[in-house]
Amino acid sequence: MKYILAVLMLFSVPMSYADHNGIDSFEEKLPIQCGDTEHLVEGLRERFKEEMIMMAAGKTASGDNLFHSLWINVETTSWTLIAVNQEKGISCVIASGDNAKMMVPAGI
Repeated sequence: MKYILAVLMLFSVPMSYADHNGIDSFEEKLPIQCGDTEHLVEGLRERFKEEMIMMAAGKTASGDNLFHSLWINVETTSWTLIAVNQEKGISCVIASGDNAKMMVPAGI
């Protein structure tokens, strides 16, 4: 659950905020798995029985549109966070795990 909260917090602090407030950012190469979007999403639905519960739009530094989405299987509590680049037809698994717990803020 800590991972889900940490990732969601990353979405709440855009890079522009960091850049304009003297926070030094850097690029890191993480061990993530990527593939064509159609097959990756099919795997989440068919193999893991996960459903998308959240989606947020963003952009890469080069201007490509990205869509980040969180997928969860409420029965097994497995979860997967992916980033989708629709222009390139590529999706990457940013993180995944088990034992997801939902915490929905008031007003959503």
